[in-house]
Amino acid sequence: GTWSDAATNEDIEGNEQLVSQHYYPPNPNMIGLIGTANGFLAGFWENKVGFSEPYQPHAWPPEYVKIFDYPIVALATYGTTIVVFTTGYTYLVDGIDPRNLSVARVPDIYPCVSKQSVSSGDRGVYYACDVGLGFVGSGGVQIVTKDLMDEDDWQVWKPATMHGTVFD
Repeated sequence: GTWSDAATNEDIEGNEQLVSQHYYPPNPNMIGLIGTANGFLAGFWENKVGFSEPYQPHAWPPEYVKIFDYPIVALATYGTTIVVFTTGYTYLVDGIDPRNLSVARVPDIYPCVSKQSVSSGDRGVYYACDVGLGFVGSGGVQIVTKDLMDEDDWQVWKPATMHGTVFD
């Protein structure tokens, strides 16, 4: 049989546009995938972090990609904040929806030297840097071990090889 589409633009006006029209698969080079408290995923490649649609792990709109000044080492979360560790500065990405995320650079430059050392806690994220055990939270970066050992003593522990976890 034959069928003719006789609907006019006025007949279909008000219908929703296909939501998935702007959904793309994740970048094939993406690594370091993490989940957030708000139902979206984050992953990185080179100096970029991509975010999925909330509760749509297959949908990675290109407009959700954030670009940073340095190559990324690792990602971690606490609360609604995503911590982006780079070979330079550390960044805090905050927000409840990937459409409206804000990015803030932490002023202290203590780069992460071991992605395996990154470990999330309730109020922030711990990680190994060259000068000691770092902690990133709402107050910026603090060196937790600064009163326990100096940088030379810390280097004996080979921070680039450290694995971290938060217990209890």
